Amino acid sequence: MYYTIGIAGHINHGKTSLTKALTNIDTDRLKVEKERNISIELGYAQFSLYGIEASIIDVPGHEKFIKKMIAGVAGIDLVILVVAADEGVMPQTREHIEILTLLGIVNGLIVVTKIDRVEPEFLNMVVEDINKVVKGSIFEEVETLFVDNIRKTGIDELKLSLHEKLIEIPQRISNGALRLPIDQVFTIHGHGVVVRGTIYEGVVNKGDTLIVLPQQCSVKAKEVQIHNCSKDKASAGQRVAINIGGALKQRKIKRGDVIVTSTNFTLSTMVDVSLNSVNHLQYPVKQRTPIHFYCGTTESSGYIVFFDRNELREGSEVLCQIRLTNPIVVKRGDRFIIRRPSPSETIGGGWVIGTAGEKYRFGEETIQKLLQQREASSEERVLDVLSIKKCLDKNEISKSLSISCDQINEILNGMIDSDQIVEIEPGFFTSKEVYNDAGSQVKFEVHKYHELNPFRIGISKAECIQILERNFPKKLIEAVINKEIEKRTIAREQHIIYLTDFEPHIPKELVSKFDRVLDNLKHDRMEVKEWGEYCRSENVHSRFEHESYHFMITKKLGYPIGDKQLIHYETFDDQFKLLYHATKKQPFSLQDAREILSIPRKNLVKFLELLDFLQFTKRVKEIRKWTL
Repeated sequence: MYYTIGIAGHINHGKTSLTKALTNIDTDRLKVEKERNISIELGYAQFSLYGIEASIIDVPGHEKFIKKMIAGVAGIDLVILVVAADEGVMPQTREHIEILTLLGIVNGLIVVTKIDRVEPEFLNMVVEDINKVVKGSIFEEVETLFVDNIRKTGIDELKLSLHEKLIEIPQRISNGALRLPIDQVFTIHGHGVVVRGTIYEGVVNKGDTLIVLPQQCSVKAKEVQIHNCSKDKASAGQRVAINIGGALKQRKIKRGDVIVTSTNFTLSTMVDVSLNSVNHLQYPVKQRTPIHFYCGTTESSGYIVFFDRNELREGSEVLCQIRLTNPIVVKRGDRFIIRRPSPSETIGGGWVIGTAGEKYRFGEETIQKLLQQREASSEERVLDVLSIKKCLDKNEISKSLSISCDQINEILNGMIDSDQIVEIEPGFFTSKEVYNDAGSQVKFEVHKYHELNPFRIGISKAECIQILERNFPKKLIEAVINKEIEKRTIAREQHIIYLTDFEPHIPKELVSKFDRVLDNLKHDRMEVKEWGEYCRSENVHSRFEHESYHFMITKKLGYPIGDKQLIHYETFDDQFKLLYHATKKQPFSLQDAREILSIPRKNLVKFLELLDFLQFTKRVKEIRKWTL
């Protein structure tokens, strides 16, 4: 079991000495820290507690180091709020309480230090003051303990209380992809770059290939250490140092970068959030107010965008958006703090409800969308993203929703079983609603094509896909067409698709016209005009000329002699039978055919070539032989 404990409080209230009393480790490493007797950087110490392994993070208390304090408490499992008995609640005590509450940290203890410096009556007053200040915060109902860090009075009782608290806290998730926000970067001569941080999720193994975000550069875990001890692996909840090898130099890696083992983590510049403001704002927070955004160990500048107001009210919750100047790694559910850059002030904090924000319109419609997004279950969120994107692979769903691969597998399998989504091909999914809609659209477009082109057998598959690509991804349309063919609602002949109950036909309103066209064609025997002339003579719309020409050939109502001419099927039968019987099935020449059929040479040549095309005859030099 591995846990991280944070120690927060006002400057000089005894956080570092409390850490030393618990662990025998002095976390003030820097010369300037020792000279000034204040913590400037985050301090870390290993802490073994009755079979539990933990890391203690000592965060700076001075207001100038508040961003380091936020980075330090990000990812902790339990926080100790330190208040010195001789000073009581101070400004940074209050700000730390606000920040810890906004970060949603739920496990804590209050420790009153320096109890040797005050009388019992004064100590009681300090406790009363603490109780007033923590009302409504995460510390409202937590236990308060009293210690003397120098004499170690109360330290054993504190350890027992910590143990009781920690064993009730669920262990962090170690399966799934690694996420390690970096809070320290340094070099060791002869070894190279080392990064440190607390593992939020997953496991890192020695030798693993890792990805540094947002740089998206691959590195290798050459060595893994937990509190200066080399290990083969480190798991979620543990404080770890990794000696990395790769293309990145130390100056290219900084606090706030994130090390992962999966490409499914989102880089975001527009983050949809649920924001709670602090109760006492010194200055108004208006639309597009510049802010600093703190999430995990990341700090990024940006501005705040409201959709239902132009100014933030004190102590209110608002659904809004943070737009950042640089992309950050963030997941749904991550807690954050926003502060005003100048004059410095904590504005509020909350949790991330969406990592792929867009530029929404101002108004109630957007608020309802964000409210639905905030309240949605994992399944509802999957359906929501599929309703927008129509079709995504598993990794894209995992990335857009900030859900681990293991979790998304479980969710998607359950949704397939409950018939909410369809796997159109291995690893690619759409919602059942989108799938059915695409199927309806395919059949509608084919049906519409039949109505507009009744003489044709169907539409080319490529043309149908091109029409529907305005609304659906090509991969989805192809899958739907194949499924409809399998269901036999659609048939296919080579590249043409058509409704299975459709037959090319002459529309009712044109039947009488084409009857007259065919009568005229029959009357002209072998001295036919171009097909278009027959159609125009009966006022058949020009758009039907080409289609009806091929329709007549397909239905064998006419036979082509030349590119634009047809002879009536009865004319063809008469001429064919006359020639066939007159030659007594023997080879014949062009002259023989002319004497038998009495057709002008121009049309006779076309007729004989038609016989060749139909494979009734085969020409050998100047002679044709019957193949029948």
